Amino acid sequence: FYKTLPAVGEKEFEFNMKVVPVYLFAEKQIGISNWFVGMQYTYGHTKLALRNKDKLPDWVTDKEVSSNVSELGAVVEYDSRDNIFTPDKGLKAHAHFNVSNSIFGSDYDYERLNSFMYWYLPLAENKATGKNWISGLRFDFQYMFGTAPFYLLPFIDMRGIPSARYQGKINALMETEQRWDFTRRWSSVFFGGVGKAFNAFSDFGSADWVYSYGLGGRYLLARRFKLRVGLDLARGPEKFAYYIVFGSSWIK
Repeated sequence: FYKTLPAVGEKEFEFNMKVVPVYLFAEKQIGISNWFVGMQYTYGHTKLALRNKDKLPDWVTDKEVSSNVSELGAVVEYDSRDNIFTPDKGLKAHAHFNVSNSIFGSDYDYERLNSFMYWYLPLAENKATGKNWISGLRFDFQYMFGTAPFYLLPFIDMRGIPSARYQGKINALMETEQRWDFTRRWSSVFFGGVGKAFNAFSDFGSADWVYSYGLGGRYLLARRFKLRVGLDLARGPEKFAYYIVFGSSWIK
């Protein structure tokens, strides 16, 4: 995790976290439509320590050292994708609203809104040769109300950017992925995106844009399921990273 401190600026902190997790999820399709509704429950008991055994920094509260988090939420989803592994067309839109409260056994009182959309659009199709150009767009917005432990704050989630590198109570990002199937089995992928993490809407203008971009390759491993696998190389503001992809990189 990263924190900006008054005297030293930005500093990296490495923690050991022991977690006992429970996650329950149930969803029901509405008739034969593309709409789904459901509920989800998350519980976690977390114990926290610095990896180098030093004293915990001042910005870590006593409650965060050992605490329980318990969330209950509602889910609404629309999914018209033609495939769940590597879609060629369709739309997936998702929103869930979770509440953490002492009523559910949590040590924290907060609410969390998480929403995202994936849209796949074929820009060029040739069924005879299998040469296709599939354009994908991703939008993601997260908003947290109240006070939650620092390790649960939303963060920018894109290839090339480490997890929890850019955190804030409000996160917004947009990403695109362009896939070119130059044979029936082999494809190339180009992607890029931008996002912001901030703590209040008034901070949007002063918050820095975070970017990432990269390229990769795909192989159609299972034609019946349209399952593609491959490797991506991504670059963020600080470093390069590689990813082994099974199906899709957008998997929420």
